[in-house]
Amino acid sequence: MIIVKVLSAIFLIGVAAILYQQTYFEDKLANANRENKVLAVSNLKNNKMIDRVIEQFPDEEILKADGFDEAIIGIDTISMRLIYSVTKCISILCLDEGMEVEDAIEHFEYNVRGSYVGEKTPIWCDELNF
Repeated sequence: MIIVKVLSAIFLIGVAAILYQQTYFEDKLANANRENKVLAVSNLKNNKMIDRVIEQFPDEEILKADGFDEAIIGIDTISMRLIYSVTKCISILCLDEGMEVEDAIEHFEYNVRGSYVGEKTPIWCDELNF
């Protein structure tokens, strides 16, 4: 139980950092637009990683996890499997679905990460903070 609480606290700190970063970049983009400058930022919703992957590999069959486009952090170009950030996936469940952290972790582990859908099953990346 203590481990879950510690992991929950670490997760909440990660969510706060992600939200701060997104707000920071959205503010930078708004300022750049006011000054008629162009700013390309990969973390903004209108510049999704999935769009870039599809553009880069138009002829490849790529399996994606519904609802987690914002959590895509890359692609394994050997197996052509998308790579998702576990922290971002859990953040999406908390923010978009209104789940509590513990419920989001349990739901993610059982229903998302625990699902095998063939050789194109996405890769779930756990971020390590040293």
